[in-house]
Amino acid sequence: MARRVLFDQSGFKVSKPGHDVLTAGPANLQFSSDFAQLAHFQTGELNCNWNESGYRTYSFGKTFPSPPIVHLQMVNASNDVHEASSGGFLLLSWADSYTDLGGTTYYPHHELYVYPTASALMIKSVYLDSPAIHPPLYRLRYTVMDYNL
Repeated sequence: MARRVLFDQSGFKVSKPGHDVLTAGPANLQFSSDFAQLAHFQTGELNCNWNESGYRTYSFGKTFPSPPIVHLQMVNASNDVHEASSGGFLLLSWADSYTDLGGTTYYPHHELYVYPTASALMIKSVYLDSPAIHPPLYRLRYTVMDYNL
């Protein structure tokens, strides 16, 4: 059975299953206190103009030991950028207003639910408005940080 945890005067290390922590290289460590910073793992961008009750799943292509840190940017059609970071569940909520040609003002409400799992980003986009109109387009940019090098 491989030794997986090392905690001594040099620091703290945890190896991947099946690898001995005393001989494992950086690629076979799940954590090392020698790693001084987060590493960029993945960046993506997607359009979020849907309205649904369930979550969409966007795979990382890797399964982390725990959910990674994710930096998010919500960009609307006028290129206004709203930033947030998440190690867990994140809710972005905002309201717009517009007046139709008949002079009626509407206040549509948007909600974007995002949470990272160990292997994917789960996203639900909800658009609430009294008339059944197509929600405006906005984009979600995300960057996944790998702290388990």
